[in-house]
Amino acid sequence: MRPGTAPVSPKTRDGLALCLLSYLPERKPEACNAWKQIVGKIKQVPMDCHAGKITLTDKSRRHVETTRLSPGRASASNRGFTLIELLVVISIISLLVSILLPVLGSAREKARQIQCLSQVRQFHLVFSLYDQDYESLPGPIFSSIRHPEAVASLTLSSFVSHPNWNLQYYLSHDSEIWQCPSNFAAREHATGGQMVYKLNNQATTWPRRFFGETSASPYWQSYSGENGWTEENYNPNRMEEVESTGRDTLRHIRGPSAIWMMCDIDGFNFTAASSASYPLDGAAGGDFVNPPHQNNGRNYVFFDGHGEMRNTDDLPANP
Repeated sequence: MRPGTAPVSPKTRDGLALCLLSYLPERKPEACNAWKQIVGKIKQVPMDCHAGKITLTDKSRRHVETTRLSPGRASASNRGFTLIELLVVISIISLLVSILLPVLGSAREKARQIQCLSQVRQFHLVFSLYDQDYESLPGPIFSSIRHPEAVASLTLSSFVSHPNWNLQYYLSHDSEIWQCPSNFAAREHATGGQMVYKLNNQATTWPRRFFGETSASPYWQSYSGENGWTEENYNPNRMEEVESTGRDTLRHIRGPSAIWMMCDIDGFNFTAASSASYPLDGAAGGDFVNPPHQNNGRNYVFFDGHGEMRNTDDLPANP
């Protein structure tokens, strides 16, 4: 101990340690650990107090110097990214994005397909409830279904979406049920008449015209007259009649699980040949409308209530 100095009390030593701790560098774990080591050593080494100042003895100074953070570690912790490292990170992120985007797009389309399938199955439930209340399917109506916005002001009520058929009492107020989320091409088609879905109301089925015969049908004249059209052809059928008597062209009995009720609409199943007024095949302007789902797929709901997606290579046959 030098002349004129006095030993530093433990209380003073602890105060110095506390001051050092208050100046610990933030967000630098290596520096923090080094400071803590220094403070720990300070509590153990002798100190001198001279003229109101606390100083370390030569021995204690050398001891503390050995615990000081090395310059190499300090500079490494403060070093930023180089340009090459930044470019490498950007390229990795770009690669991950290019891999994930198609997967996310496919997942979104799958979600829209499931939503569309749920909607056409809801229509099966609506027609079943309607059949219980009115003892027949709605009709006579057209096979095409237009969005309610397109038929609300029409006096002709041959579209099932017309308010005269009262389907709004069976459906939720959400108008999106009248539109497949993947098939805006059909709804927004230049000459498509805001078509959204198609019913199985063909003259080739047995019994003919599940949803009844309309006077606007091209088959009206063919099946009219003494030996053709009858009131039985004109009136819509009951659900149980379709489910029990559905047959294919060979008159083999087919169950309700094989008779489709409703599906998506596109340029293959709603062409100029089937509707001169609102074709979706580009015959009267506008683009050709492909089936809305992956692999040229359409959603179908069948008379037994189950739904499934079919592509154009595996379409269900009319009974």
